[in-house]
Formats: sequence, structure tokens, C-alpha cells
Amino acid sequence: MVIFNSPVIELLLHAKKILMPLFRKNFRNYFTVYNLFLIAAILLFIGVRLRHINISFERDEGEYAYAGQEILRGGLPYKDFYNMKMPGVYYIMAFLFRLFGDSVYTVKLSLLFINLTSAFFIFLTAKKLFGKDTGIAAAAIFLLFCLSYSAQGWTANAEHYVVFFACIGLYFTVLARQKDSNIFLFFSGAVMMLALICKQHGIGFLMFPGFWFMYINFKSEVSKRWSEINFKSFLPIFQKYAVQMFFYGLGCALPFSGMIFYFWHFDILPSFYYLTFQYAQAYTGIKPMFLEIWQFRPVFWDAFGFWFLIFVLFYFDIRKKIKIGQDGFFPILFICCFASVSIGWYYRPHYFQLLFPVAAMMSAWVIVHLDLFWRAKWLTPRRYIVFSFAGMLVMQQAYFFSASSEFITKAMYKGDFFNEEKEIGTHINSLMSTPNEKIGLVGCEPEVFYYSKRQSASGFIYVYPLLEKQCYATAMFQQFVKEIETVKPEILVYVQNINDTSLDEDKVNLLNHWFADFSKGYNIVAQSYLENGISKMDWHSENKMRVSLDSTITLIYKIK
Repeated sequence: MVIFNSPVIELLLHAKKILMPLFRKNFRNYFTVYNLFLIAAILLFIGVRLRHINISFERDEGEYAYAGQEILRGGLPYKDFYNMKMPGVYYIMAFLFRLFGDSVYTVKLSLLFINLTSAFFIFLTAKKLFGKDTGIAAAAIFLLFCLSYSAQGWTANAEHYVVFFACIGLYFTVLARQKDSNIFLFFSGAVMMLALICKQHGIGFLMFPGFWFMYINFKSEVSKRWSEINFKSFLPIFQKYAVQMFFYGLGCALPFSGMIFYFWHFDILPSFYYLTFQYAQAYTGIKPMFLEIWQFRPVFWDAFGFWFLIFVLFYFDIRKKIKIGQDGFFPILFICCFASVSIGWYYRPHYFQLLFPVAAMMSAWVIVHLDLFWRAKWLTPRRYIVFSFAGMLVMQQAYFFSASSEFITKAMYKGDFFNEEKEIGTHINSLMSTPNEKIGLVGCEPEVFYYSKRQSASGFIYVYPLLEKQCYATAMFQQFVKEIETVKPEILVYVQNINDTSLDEDKVNLLNHWFADFSKGYNIVAQSYLENGISKMDWHSENKMRVSLDSTITLIYKIK
């Protein structure tokens, strides 16, 4: 009894009475449904990405990684290697390799960090516009979108880097609007241009601030009746908008002019223009397929609970049953993002990553304001988040928890053999006699160059451009043949997966005939092939194919 009546016990009981209400209050503040949702999303995001950290590079990843290697060797894009993409990701890869070392882990871990940083700026942007809860939910949903299997979320494609800079630019744009600051518009322009420099698909994000500020400035006058419009009032509004766009354009001009000066200094400006504008324009006219937009369906089903809310929001907004506010931010941004996805009317699965920022913010806004759409008491934000999160786990459970990285690659890229090319690139050095010897690739797998740490014998790191139905293909083919025959590399790698319907069959046959003649000076030393649907590697082919050409994936030749 003495113990229980001691001053120490009385002090502890008194402290409990004071601290427990504070603890309960802080617990409720920090462990809200939105905070818990964000924590769960971050843990799942990091867990899945780390589980697949060694997944094989696909074609574009191989291109970017090889470009980073080439730049560190002193090479230049559009001179030592050719592609129609803008150069931003090439130099980002070179920077990352210089900083953290040249490895697959550098690419994958930096992608993880880039996505987390993008989510942070989405949080800041949505918080500024719509409140803290919407910002937290938007960041969580964005990370879940970035995991999308159908949108190839694990690949270090250029779209992730476009979105990274665009999210920063969106935040500066919102700050410029709220603070009425032209300086923030300048910063927004500079960062948005960096998104475009990563890939042409950043053009939609680059246009957004101009359209949004145009709507903000002129909406009050345009909404008036014709008889009520005072045209003199347009002048100060137009002057204000012109000043804003001057600062925004000045910001855009800074990185773009720096890039142009850099290429002019190294005398590659003509080839840069030829590949990224002239050839890119011809490429978009080859076979635009608007119907490819239906590739969005599996992306939708990956996280259907969150994507569904976007259609709900548009439906209620069009019928004017709700008022979102913020001067048309959502519809204008969505249109600009969709324009970015739709360049050339091609809809590759990873292009839909460009919709992730606006889609995350829109679905988060609906969740936080769920009572505006449904009056049912049972449908609360917490229950909707749990239902949508659980649905996503069910739809992608194999990718998240059980399937191997090799299986994921084969399931996504059925006609391509990226796992096999990884093995070939890793072991090809054992076939080469000199350390600086180049590789001749007749195919479309630049990841072979990256894994082997070898240079391409031709600036064309894949042969698609030579075979397309576009006006520059013949000249490109002749240049490719000239470069290969001039170098006459010790090793040739022939990858038989040129099966794109947009290719010219006559040009494919021409390439095969040339290669059949050129390869007479080489012996077959290895091959990968399919046997009962399973890919195998034979490193001792002894100058003959042990299987038919139809089942052969890759042939490796060594000069006689």
C-alpha cells in the first residue's frame, strides 16, 4: 500500500492525465487516413522497385544507358550515336554514372528517387491549390500510378524524367499565380523547358502555364456578353499577360539557348535539327494509329479505383454540379498532358505516364471531397481508399509480390528478348581480342552495347530508322552500311526481332540480303534460340546454326 500511495506513483498518474489527451490529439493529427495511405504507398513503392531492381533493360533504357556511357567516353549525341529523341536523358544518365558509378543499380535507384521527388512536388502543388489532405493523397496515388505494370512503370523511360521536371515546373507555376510573381514564372519556364529537352513529349507541360494564365487573365472579360465588353479594358489585361509570358519565355529560352549553343560549339547543330525535327516529323507521319489509345485500358485496370474518379470528376464538372475552383487548373492541365501523350498519335504504354501528375491530383481531390458526389454515409474517404488500394494489389499481385523479374520482362515484351540480350551483352567480351574493339549490331537492342561496355560500329544504335516507311530511310541505310563496312567490327550481333508492321518489307529484305553477303567474312560463334518455348543460349555453335532460323533469336558472328 505504501508503494501505491507514494509520491512517484501520484506524479506518474498526474502526468498521464496531462499527456494522454495530447498524445491522442497528435496521434489523430499525424496518423490520419491520408497519412497512413501515403505511408502504405511509399512502402509498397519502394518494396516493389527494390524487388525488381535487377530487371533487364528494355530497348529505350538500353539506349539511354549506352548514351550515358558514350558521353563519358567523350562522345556526342547526333554525331557518335543517332536518335530522334531530345538529349536531356542522355546527359542525366552521364551525370548519374559519373556521380554514382556505371551500373544498372544506379539507373534503377535514381529512378526511384526521381519518382519520390516528383511525388513530393505534386504534394506541394496540390497542397497550395486544394489543401493538405489533397496533397498527401495525390502524392500517394502518384506513387501507386508509377508502379503500374501496364504502363511499364519500372522502366527508366524518358517520360519519368519529363514528369520530374514538369512537377517542379507546376509548383513554380502555382507559386507565380498565388504570389503574382513573374520571377516564379521565369523559374517555371526554365524547368518546363528542361522537361521538353528530356523528350519532345514535354511540349504539353511547356504550354500549360501560357494557357492557364491566359484563361486566368481573360476569363472575366470573355464571359461577358458582346454588348457589355469594353475593348479598352483588354489593353491592361493584355499588357499584364504579355509581361508574364515575357518572363516565362525568358525562362524557357535560357536552357534551350544553352543547348543550341552547346551543339553549335561542337558543330552538330545540323545533325541535331535533322534527327530531332526533320526525321522526327517524318516518323510521326509513318502510321499514326489513334486506335492505339485503347492501350490505356490495362493501365486503367491496374488502379481502376483511382482512374475511375477522374471520369466522375469530369462528368460532374461538365454538368456543372460541382465547382472545383482554381481557375480551370484541372481541365487545362489534363488537356495539355493528353496532348503530350498524343504526339504523333502514337500511344505506347509508357506514354501514359505523362498523365500521372494530373490524374493523381484529380482523383485525390475527389476522394477528399467524396461527400460532394455521393451522399451515402457508408462511402467514406477511408473506405474508398482501402477498396481502391486493395483492388490494385489484387490486379497486380504477381508483379508486386511473387513473379520474378525475368518473368515480368517476358510477359510484358512478348516479341522481344531483353533477358537474353542481357546475357549476351555481359558475356560478349570473352569473344573479343582487343579492349577497344567495336560491335556491329544488326537489330534493335542497344542494351547489348551497354552491358558489354563496348561502342557501336555505327552511329545507328538500332536499325528501325533504316527500315521505316519514311523519306530519310534510304539515305540512313546507305550511311549505316558505309559505317559498318568501314569499321568492319570483330563481332557482329544479329537480332531477329524486326517485326514492326510500320516497317517497309522491301527495306527489311534489302538489309537481310546485305547482311547475308557481308557476314560471309565471319563465323557464327554463339546463338540464342527457342526450344519448346524456352529460350536457350549456345556459346559453341562452331560456325553453324544448330536450330532453324525461325527459332533463332540472336546470332553472334566473329570475323574470320
